[in-house]
Amino acid sequence: MRAKDLPALTSLRFFAAASIVLFHLQGPILGVEPRTNFALGVSFFFVLSGFILTYNYAGLEPGSLRSFFTARFARLFPVHLVTFLLAAVLIFPPRTFLQGASLVTIPFNLTLT
Repeated sequence: MRAKDLPALTSLRFFAAASIVLFHLQGPILGVEPRTNFALGVSFFFVLSGFILTYNYAGLEPGSLRSFFTARFARLFPVHLVTFLLAAVLIFPPRTFLQGASLVTIPFNLTLT
């Protein structure tokens, strides 16, 4: 049996995600000094998403846990990879992207750790 939808909470995820995007756009793209703490949207988004996932998959059978994680990976990683590549090409100059701290963080970013 599928859990009942939570449209009010699901719509709040949009605003949390929008605050995350605004947080990341402030300095490098908009050229605005980050005064507003849009980073709080990250915590709110993860807590709310975790609640919604737990609510929707509460009746998940133990044998289907692997298929759940496989489906989550297949849904999230391609978008993450495309976003990573777009950021590498559009935001960071190629010389600085492959040097110093950026080079060290690439494996962590690609493995979502």
